[in-house]
Amino acid sequence: MHTLLQHFCEQLKASVWSAPAGCVVLAIVLSQFTLFLDDRYTQDASGWFFITNSQGMSDLLSTIATSSLSLAGLSFSSIMVTMTLASGQFGPRLLRNFMKDRTSGYTLGTLMGTYTYCLFIIRGPPVEEVDDKPFAPQISAFVATVLALLSLGIFIRFVQHTLLIIQAENVVADAHLGLLETIRNVFPNPDDGKVQERIHDPDDDEGWPIKSGRSGYVQAIDKMSLVQIASSESAKLYLWVRAGDFISSAETIVRVIEGEPEEKLTKETIQRIQQCIYVGRNRTSEQDYEYGIRQLVEVALRALSPGINDPYTAIDCIDYLGSGLQTIFERQLPQSVYRDAEDSIRVIWHVTDYEGLVCAAVDQIRQSARTNCAVSCHLLKMLKTTALVSDREDQRRALLRQATMVKRDTTPAMFNDHDKNAIETRYKAVVKACRLPDPEDTKSDVKSNKKTREATE
Repeated sequence: MHTLLQHFCEQLKASVWSAPAGCVVLAIVLSQFTLFLDDRYTQDASGWFFITNSQGMSDLLSTIATSSLSLAGLSFSSIMVTMTLASGQFGPRLLRNFMKDRTSGYTLGTLMGTYTYCLFIIRGPPVEEVDDKPFAPQISAFVATVLALLSLGIFIRFVQHTLLIIQAENVVADAHLGLLETIRNVFPNPDDGKVQERIHDPDDDEGWPIKSGRSGYVQAIDKMSLVQIASSESAKLYLWVRAGDFISSAETIVRVIEGEPEEKLTKETIQRIQQCIYVGRNRTSEQDYEYGIRQLVEVALRALSPGINDPYTAIDCIDYLGSGLQTIFERQLPQSVYRDAEDSIRVIWHVTDYEGLVCAAVDQIRQSARTNCAVSCHLLKMLKTTALVSDREDQRRALLRQATMVKRDTTPAMFNDHDKNAIETRYKAVVKACRLPDPEDTKSDVKSNKKTREATE
């Protein structure tokens, strides 16, 4: 149930209609409440903020409704232009971050809510007469005026916000915040005291396969429900996929390692297992720990493309990728073994390792920055900084492996000794920070020993 609610909330956050729909509902409720107050308390009201002219009150409400609808249309057009520019410059996968932007959603919601509020006040009891008594919705008109001023302020704030979120450094920072949120949700807190159990992965042909039945990207997996199903069937399940993987309808998603063969499992049980894996048209960040990394990498690759040629944006992406890797290195890897209440293993999940995460963050940038000395040097600097905060040898070994490939890929492309020395200096700093033997020295020793043997022979 927790995974289902989390999945539903993720879909709501990425929808454009959720905030406006909520504001419209609140506006309808507010309009009925203020009309009720007018009917009971403002028949003979007077004061500086009350309107005595009924025609003026009707004109005021109509003007506020029309203006709010016009501003809503202008805001929607601005959002579309912003998303078009962001898609072309930073990549289409960044659009989901813009769709999650709360300021844009609340701006549309406030404007549409103000329009709806005025509409329901206008369609309420006649302004001039109710049951042969003079009626003027003074409180409703006052609230409408307040909503109009609030909408104007929010629209001005929206204009400033739109100018800020389209800037490259802010786009990169927002993608980094999304990455940190996924890390907190997926990777266990280092202070929780839990020991992550690891066992070897089953063989590829072990057990009986259960097909997907659907095509798309795995967005989330309800592992606790799978544990309950496996416990009820006295089975052990091996999760063949993880969040972010693309699966076809004929692809295996789960293998039943122990328990009844597939042909003996009921159709209902197989459907329950399939329904525990949420599949959609695109990748999401709720359980996909590589989703935020891919977003930052995509921005960096577009910045390094010849058409844009913006190395400073690529350097910003490298900095935030380093921050993400450092946050991950402070935590344990996601749990891969799930047990039931009787402490029996029921679900085994194949998770990535630290080397896989480092490769996802560095590989494509390293390949695209072979001829760019500044970006390659900054990449080595990020690897060194990350190595300094790493406590595990497998983490530092993965960082050193990437640094070695950066040096081997970049040095032959440098045309002068200054750039080659810069690469070499930063590479040595990574080796020192990793506190591991230099693979290049080992390689040189092997070549030297080979030449010595050949000369001796």
